[in-house]
Amino acid sequence: MLSTKPNRRRFLQIISASVAAGTFSGCKRKSKRAKKPPKLRNEKKEVESFFDSRKKALKKKRKEEEKRLKNKEKEEEETADEEEREKELEKEEITKRDQLRAKPVIERKYQMRGLIGFSPKYSIFTGENVEEISKKLYKWGINAVWADKRTLANKDLLDALHAWSIQVYATVGLFNGWRGRNRPIRSDGTPLRSFIPGHWYQGSCPNQPNDISRALGEIQLIAKKYDIDGIWLDGLRYPVFWSAPNPNAHMTCFEQVCQNKFQNYAGITIPKQYLTVRDRAEWIMKHHADEWVDFKMYSITSLRKI
Repeated sequence: MLSTKPNRRRFLQIISASVAAGTFSGCKRKSKRAKKPPKLRNEKKEVESFFDSRKKALKKKRKEEEKRLKNKEKEEEETADEEEREKELEKEEITKRDQLRAKPVIERKYQMRGLIGFSPKYSIFTGENVEEISKKLYKWGINAVWADKRTLANKDLLDALHAWSIQVYATVGLFNGWRGRNRPIRSDGTPLRSFIPGHWYQGSCPNQPNDISRALGEIQLIAKKYDIDGIWLDGLRYPVFWSAPNPNAHMTCFEQVCQNKFQNYAGITIPKQYLTVRDRAEWIMKHHADEWVDFKMYSITSLRKI
């Protein structure tokens, strides 16, 4: 059995040397599980929390990327399908066009051949009854007539015309005849004169509320009262007499009602320093000529929608 004395002696020598050198701190046994400072434990939690949040963010980003890729693939598929449908429609259109070109041109079977200002009192109908008049028109190739209220009041005539497949249209004269303030005012401030002295046509302003109401009332009355196929709005325009050898289309109308409607339509205000019609008309034509023309077209086309 080996002796432990040399080892003990050696141990005492080492301790003595350590005491002499001032490096000996005692023989306290250290704990197997040394406690970590609180600061280090907090830092570890922060690091773990950071990596956990990072993992969640990456996972969320991965899901969003997958969703984006799926949506992109879906959009590409829909785009491809739409392009395919457009190609098919284009092929169908080309096929239809080729088929139409291959077909022979067919003349229209129905053409309107009408008689404007029709009246049974014409000398060519003297001594003839409504049946004979209708038959004569049919033989002439007439399939439509335009008549005034006096002719439309003859119910037997309308029945006979329809029996011979002749359509009947009522004629309503609009904006003709000067009454009150509806006489158009020219750009120089003077009222419009007759295009032909003594002629029946006297073009009136199409913006006067009284004339518009009167025309609408007449149209409604005719539509309800007579057995007709339609209504012709004669004179639906600004005043001009096209039948004259040299038609003169005056720049009208600059009456106050027209000026007010123009300002509302164009969203402008005529400066107050322009007091006379001539000055106001000159300012309009100098600064807003295009808007003035648009307003005049609107004044006519809007009446068709009433």
